[in-house]
Amino acid sequence: MSAILPFLEGAMDQPGERLLYEYLSEVRGEAPVYRLEPRRFRVAAGPKVAAKTASAKEKAFQTSHAELVRTAFIRMDMAQALEGRTFEVFQGYRGDPNAVGISLDEPISGSPWPPAAQGNRLKNSGVLSYTSKMQCPSFTLPAGCGEMMGTCPGARLQTVAKSARSLRAHLKELGEKSKLKIEKSVCQWCYATGGRYQLATNTFGQLLNYLWTVQALKEPARDPRFSNAFVETMYSAIIGACFTVQGGWFFRIHDSGDFFSPEYFRAWKEIANLIPEVTFWAPTRVWAATQNWIDLVDEVNDPPANFIVRPSGLIVNEETVILWPQDHPGWAMPTVVYSADEIGNMPESQGRPGSAHRAPRWNCPAYAEDVEAHTCVSGIGPDGKKGCRTCWTHPDWSVNFTFH
Repeated sequence: MSAILPFLEGAMDQPGERLLYEYLSEVRGEAPVYRLEPRRFRVAAGPKVAAKTASAKEKAFQTSHAELVRTAFIRMDMAQALEGRTFEVFQGYRGDPNAVGISLDEPISGSPWPPAAQGNRLKNSGVLSYTSKMQCPSFTLPAGCGEMMGTCPGARLQTVAKSARSLRAHLKELGEKSKLKIEKSVCQWCYATGGRYQLATNTFGQLLNYLWTVQALKEPARDPRFSNAFVETMYSAIIGACFTVQGGWFFRIHDSGDFFSPEYFRAWKEIANLIPEVTFWAPTRVWAATQNWIDLVDEVNDPPANFIVRPSGLIVNEETVILWPQDHPGWAMPTVVYSADEIGNMPESQGRPGSAHRAPRWNCPAYAEDVEAHTCVSGIGPDGKKGCRTCWTHPDWSVNFTFH
């Protein structure tokens, strides 16, 4: 582990909030704060539902989960309101000189659903979010498949029946024998396509992030150190963020959403290389889209260093795929979702076929244990101490989450 995360040595044992740029000023001997010049973009057209004629069977899948239908409706309504608008990416969000935000030229009304959102006037949103469970900064995008304006290439099981057939063939190529059942798909019950993620403010922020990201990846950076405007802006946002420090500095890529393009994935690898003091964790289901995605992660993320990319399980109570790091150097061990009555029955380790190597399994304590507030910092980690960051610090361990 010390070879993977050498900067953890001597880190704080007790959690405390601290600005990253202050810490980097100490360890690097220079002030790394990067000042952004405001940059303006225009929404030529909002994200749109894929234009195609769906069969009766496909429509049945598209309406099989009421939360998905509501989420798609809210996104479509807000995307229409954003069409033709201009927005500016700036530093100084909510009065914080280091926080990066996105501001519309004029506010728009919130979606008419849910009713509580009526009357909202939405204009500004922060580029970064802060997840309550993980107690760390994160970046969020719309979750789900493209048909519902999501960014998840591997979420096809949510809506399209014929994709399930192609996915079976893809799993067969990987040597997997999973029997796919839509009602047991993790994507089908994705937390990021319902609940608080349906709030107008959250939908607004995610759509703005997505619209900005797509354009910023194509926009040249003003500083030659960065390959494009997205990398330049995210570097500034993360450097200026406040972290809950507990055993290191941790960032979650995508509390919602996924890597929607190879260029976008490469950009995050570049960001991780620019800030080696921070460990970035990204659970992803791009492996379920095509073999090309598996190969891309191996190519770009070898060695992983501080960029931990875990394949997310596809089916509840099933370890759909394991991309063993010995065979796939860009990948860490998977995350899997189990029901509460099944998670305790899993063996403590698993064996790699044709090898004596065994990989430990770890049950996420945030929901597997009755801990305060269901947070990572209040759970007990593998070392027996309060505070669990296994998802970031143990890439060679599988992590099991309790269905919630």
